[in-house]
Amino acid sequence: MSKPTSSSFDLDRPYPVSSNQITTFRKKGHVKLENLVNGPELAIFRPLIKQAVKQYNQEVRPLKERDTFGQAFLQTINLWRKHESIKRFVTAKRFGKIAADLLGVNRVRLYLDQSFFKEAGGGPTPWHQDNHYMIELDPDKKVTMWMPLVDIPESLGSLSFVSSSHQQKEITLKKALKNNLHIENYGKMNAGDATFHEGWILHSANRNPLPIDREVMTITYYADPAKIVDPGDNEARQTHLGTYFPNRRVGDFADTWLNPLIYDRDTDG
Repeated sequence: MSKPTSSSFDLDRPYPVSSNQITTFRKKGHVKLENLVNGPELAIFRPLIKQAVKQYNQEVRPLKERDTFGQAFLQTINLWRKHESIKRFVTAKRFGKIAADLLGVNRVRLYLDQSFFKEAGGGPTPWHQDNHYMIELDPDKKVTMWMPLVDIPESLGSLSFVSSSHQQKEITLKKALKNNLHIENYGKMNAGDATFHEGWILHSANRNPLPIDREVMTITYYADPAKIVDPGDNEARQTHLGTYFPNRRVGDFADTWLNPLIYDRDTDG
C-alpha cells in the first residue's frame, strides 16, 4: 500500500460552524473548534511543518541568552512559500471559510502564516494584541487560527484571552481587568483542534514546563477587499507594510501576490 500524501486529503471540505460559535467569537473575540484537522491529515502535514521550521528558523542562541519573546517561542513565518504541500495547508478553503464566517464577510485573503514552537522550558508569551504590529486595514477585520500540532495537556494549557477586550481595541491588561473583563483559557487541546481569535483580542500563553516542544501553526486572514491605512510612526506596522504588502502604498488595496485570496463565497460556495 502506498503511503498517503497531502494530495490524498481534501482540505477544502467544509467544517460546519454553528451560529452559536459565530456569536461567541464576535462577543468574546475568540472561539475553540474541535477536530478541525483529523489524525490522518495531521500525520501528513505535521512532519512537513516541523522540517520547514528546522530548516528555516535562524535562532541558535540558548534560551537564557534571548529576550522575552525569543524565550517564548521559535517563530518561522510564511512557510507556505517554502513547501508546496504546506501551501496547500495554509491556503485550505476549509480554514478560509471559517475565517469568512466568523468575520461575517464573503472573501478573505492571507495576511501571513506563522509557526510558534515553544521549546521545552520555554518562557511565557507576554500579553499582547496582534494588531499592535500588524498593518491596519480598512475595513480592519482580521482573524488568526491557532492550531496545536501536538496534544496540549492541562499542565501547559492553550492561549489565554481577555474576553471582549477586542471591543476596546487599544487596551492594557490592567485596564481590561479594571473594566471587569475576564481571562479565559481553553486548557487541554488535542492536536488538530484550533482556536480563532480577533486581531485586537488581548492574549498570552503559559511557559512550557514539559520536556517536549509545544508545536503550533497559525494562519492570519483578513476581509477582502481592504485598503491599507497609514502606519504612522509605528515601526512594526511600517515593516509589515513593506514585507507583507510589497509595492503597495497607503490607500492601495491589500491584494499583492503575497496575499492570495483564500475563500470567496460567490465561487467557493
